[in-house]
Amino acid sequence: MWTLSYADTLGIYSNLAGAYDAMGRMDSVIELLEFIVRMKEEKLGTINTDVDDEKRRLTELLKESERIEKGISGLHGLACPSWPGPSLGREKLGIKA
Repeated sequence: MWTLSYADTLGIYSNLAGAYDAMGRMDSVIELLEFIVRMKEEKLGTINTDVDDEKRRLTELLKESERIEKGISGLHGLACPSWPGPSLGREKLGIKA
C-alpha cells in the first residue's frame, strides 16, 4: 500500500505554493506557507533550520505582496489593489511583513 509521510505531504504543499506563486495567486501561496510553517513548528519545533527557511520564504513573500498592495509593482507592472486581507494566523507565528 502506498502512503505519504508527513515530510512528503509538506513537500507537496510547498511545491503547490511555488506553482501558485508562478501563477500570481499570492493569497493561496501565503495561506499554504502559513500552514507549512505551523505544521513544521509542531513537528520539528521552533528552532529548526527547516522552520526558519519556511518563515524566511513567507516573510519575503509578505513583503512583496505588501509592495503589490501599495501599487508599487504588480503583474506586468500594473498595480494590483485586490489584496485579500489579513492572514490566517501570521501574527501567532511571529512573522511580520
